[in-house]
Amino acid sequence: MNFNHLFCLFTFLVTLAACQQEKGRDYSNFPKATHLNAKAEGFEVQTIHQGNGEWLSITTDPQGRLLVSPRKGNLLRFTVPADSTQTLQIDTLDIGVNDCQGLLYAYDHLYMMGTNKDTIRGIFRVPDLDGKGNYAEPVLMLEVPKNGDHSGHTLALGPEGAIYFLTGNENRPPVGDNVSYVYQDWRNDHLMPMKSIFGVSQTPPGGYVVKTDSIGSHWQLTSYGLRNPYDMCFSPEGELFTFDSDMEWDFNLPWYRPTRVNHLVSGGDYAWRQSTAKRFDFYPDILPCVMEFGRGSPTATLFGTGAAFPEKYQKALFLGDWSYGKIYAMFLEPNGATFSATYEPFVTGQPLNITDMIVGQDGALYFVTGGNGTDTGLYRIVYTGKEKTTPANINTDLHPNLVLRRKLEAYHFAKDTSGLSLALQHISHEDRFVRYAAKTILERHSPNLWQAHLAKATTTHAKITLLTALIRADSTDSFQNLIFDQLAALPFGEFSEQEKLAVLRLYALAFLRSKTIPTDRVGGIYAALMPHYPAAADTLNKEMSRVVCYLATLQGEGSQAITTTLNLLESTTDPVQFIHYLEMIRAIPSGWTLEQRSAYRHWIRYAQNNLSGGSLFGYFLKRNEKRIRCHFNARRTRLAENPSRPTIESQLRRSRQTSTQSGAICF
Repeated sequence: MNFNHLFCLFTFLVTLAACQQEKGRDYSNFPKATHLNAKAEGFEVQTIHQGNGEWLSITTDPQGRLLVSPRKGNLLRFTVPADSTQTLQIDTLDIGVNDCQGLLYAYDHLYMMGTNKDTIRGIFRVPDLDGKGNYAEPVLMLEVPKNGDHSGHTLALGPEGAIYFLTGNENRPPVGDNVSYVYQDWRNDHLMPMKSIFGVSQTPPGGYVVKTDSIGSHWQLTSYGLRNPYDMCFSPEGELFTFDSDMEWDFNLPWYRPTRVNHLVSGGDYAWRQSTAKRFDFYPDILPCVMEFGRGSPTATLFGTGAAFPEKYQKALFLGDWSYGKIYAMFLEPNGATFSATYEPFVTGQPLNITDMIVGQDGALYFVTGGNGTDTGLYRIVYTGKEKTTPANINTDLHPNLVLRRKLEAYHFAKDTSGLSLALQHISHEDRFVRYAAKTILERHSPNLWQAHLAKATTTHAKITLLTALIRADSTDSFQNLIFDQLAALPFGEFSEQEKLAVLRLYALAFLRSKTIPTDRVGGIYAALMPHYPAAADTLNKEMSRVVCYLATLQGEGSQAITTTLNLLESTTDPVQFIHYLEMIRAIPSGWTLEQRSAYRHWIRYAQNNLSGGSLFGYFLKRNEKRIRCHFNARRTRLAENPSRPTIESQLRRSRQTSTQSGAICF
């Protein structure tokens, strides 16, 4: 059965389940949760049960009962009464697996991501002997060692019938003859990295998604580059989404990445790397997020499919933020092969330490709270307003680019070259997600089979796609000269800002992926780029400074890069951009004047005394100060402690005042 047939079956079953919701359900038999506020008109939050034990995950069984896993102790089963004449029934089930951050009922089994009685942690399948909740002994499918709270998380049933598993960035991918990878040459790929004091064991690929069959006979790693997303869910159309966390220690540093919703597609790298090595959404070797949310602690994700809600909310993606006590409703709109989005607060509360949620058979949205010693409870969100709650139609008229992306993805695990021709047809496609799906196919095959198309490529999209794939697939420097020749031939000055950003990333990748750095190329590339530096846009200057300062370190002299970057540092009104320039020029060993050395030391001191950020902010400045002192002391240069620099200081003060007045988070 092909994907389209399976998808149609999936949507039919979802629609059927939604149509079988009880109409006119009386939701008055449970009290309103007075500390939780529904922001959308007609909705109400009710308390089902308050307990203890840090409840981590929730799912339903075929009878519609709610299964909840505490961090410690046995599984809980809630039978929620239909009306006030009945009472809530709570059963304790000694299944032999606890501390489950993922629960899923499928194929007459309960799948659990937890720890068994022998303290083995992993994914277990537990047969339901009679389909009524009488469970057999758990069977280990995949061991997933626990490494703090950034290890194995949730489970989900995919539209094609596969079981998907999501983990944080502390778990290494599974290995073995029964494991395959959409891509495996994972690297940091970052120019001039800075040593980290946190998460040194968190090496690529970071958090990832794998999928398997019902018994775990074969596993496929489909996407990666995540930090610590706790949950994931499929849309009614069969697309996978997650809500990924930030690294709060990085706040107000140039590489800080806010919490974000990611559209998880086959082959997708979502750019999380440890410390300064995080990538940016405009890099051609990764995929961008759907939307950034700022600071927070993402947990639960759920589509409203099957809920007795107005149509708008049936189609919404609900997102839980544990630390800020919020549930958001996100509204997705097709945008080619991916989606754009808007959102609104749906439920707020203090506390609202949400961990997981599920749509019940009664059409209510149930969620649990807990974790890290906080209040534990089971709640539900119901709609009692006047709008119609008839099941929404599932969109089967998918965007052509999304259909094409799926067609390409069908070849991502092919063991032959059958997908190459299709991939090469779409390397210049207007849709970034389509080009990325094509690039993934190229990277899985020897460049000897397709590199000749570089000479035939007539569009910038095609050249960038082919070069990205060739750089990442050339593990022996066999095509190094071709890569650098092609980069040098690109008309950089004629490109758009986005195209220039992509080319700068390709220069960086070309050096990073070279087994032997082509030192004979450094001077020519440096000379070719410097006339374009500085640029008019801050983002472009950010990437230009990254590349030219790296080249300056390779050639051992960078007076022009130092002068330009220091001028940008002293003229910017953006504190984060200011810190970025401090980071970039720190490693250039020579080419400094006495005045420039004094100025740099001053700005380090200024940042230490006047700016602030996450826990790594002070460490970063100390590392920079130490590095630059090594350069300066080598020349026995006395550093001025407080040279006068009124321009940048006054500009930064104005920037901070403006940010404070607008309500933005600032230094």
